Amino acid sequence: MAFPLTRLVARAVRRFSSGHGKASWTHPQRGSSTFLSKGSTAMKTKQVKRREKASEGVVAIDTTQTIFSSDLLTPEEERQLLATFWECKSELVKFLIRYFPKLRAQRPVLEPWPMAQFIRDYCDNETREVASIRKVHDRYIHCKHRLASANIRLAAHVANASAIMRSAMPTCCRKPSAA
Repeated sequence: MAFPLTRLVARAVRRFSSGHGKASWTHPQRGSSTFLSKGSTAMKTKQVKRREKASEGVVAIDTTQTIFSSDLLTPEEERQLLATFWECKSELVKFLIRYFPKLRAQRPVLEPWPMAQFIRDYCDNETREVASIRKVHDRYIHCKHRLASANIRLAAHVANASAIMRSAMPTCCRKPSAA
């Protein structure tokens, strides 16, 4: 004699696969609806669509731009990145002075360090409410992070190469280590 639960399950499967009913059940944690469709004995999961509201003032950033390669930059890529960074920095200083005339008295010299200090001091959340300033500032930050990432990769590469060269050097040629 078969187990009663097995008969009950077999009867339910026959009933639903013959098209006499439809079972529906919602998972309490996942929010998905699992059902047996008409004529099918396989269970299927229906995904519940959740929409997230985009808050105002949040800028969507393309993630393909923020994922940096682990490769070293070629000299041409490095020149191009430095040129783009300089353009962004110059443009950002010009926009800050154009939209906020009170900053004209603090106009920096067209050199990297004074311009970076000017941007750090005066490009705050209030000034980034201007769309054109926010757009240029986002590009500026992106270039700045790419340069920093490239410098870190280069330093790691140089350290790794010197460690390999030291280990490959015969012991008679090595400098004595400071103890």
